[in-house]
Amino acid sequence: IYVVDRTMATEMGHPPSIDDADCDVRLPAALDDHYIRDDGMHVPTGAEPLTHSLLAITHVVRTYTGIIKAIQSPSIPASHLASYDAHFRKCLNTFPPACDPSSTVALASHFLPPLAYLLHARLVLHRHNLSPASSSQARYAALEACSLVSIETASLVARSSNPAEGATALFVMHLFRCALFLIL
Repeated sequence: IYVVDRTMATEMGHPPSIDDADCDVRLPAALDDHYIRDDGMHVPTGAEPLTHSLLAITHVVRTYTGIIKAIQSPSIPASHLASYDAHFRKCLNTFPPACDPSSTVALASHFLPPLAYLLHARLVLHRHNLSPASSSQARYAALEACSLVSIETASLVARSSNPAEGATALFVMHLFRCALFLIL
């Protein structure tokens, strides 16, 4: 519910319904339930400790409140964009290594929809500076950043065997926006 609330608020440009101050539940452990046993947490050597992406999505979606505030201004300063980009790089590290856009290994299709939250956030943030209210330098940087996100998205989709598997509305909308930037 939290993720859907934040995503819809970001898309619609409205404040979220759930206030972060009202959330007092700790985040889940960074491993799948089948690794949790009575005697502790055990991840076999070489196994991925987390095969789902709920925790990674949560780290990304928590920034949506800040993004909503940032896009209320006519232009987002480059320093703020750099801070967000650094945070998103950290968020990407919470995904399995195959989810890195620079990786060359096959990507399981079920990782594309969770990655869409991260890619969507980056695209929403940077495309805001395409506005005529931004300087020409900021618009050029925004176009470059949006193109990079689109290229990274295309790379991830190309490494996936069946991108349509489990595709969500957010993922499809993100793909459409990326296609527009790549066509441009």
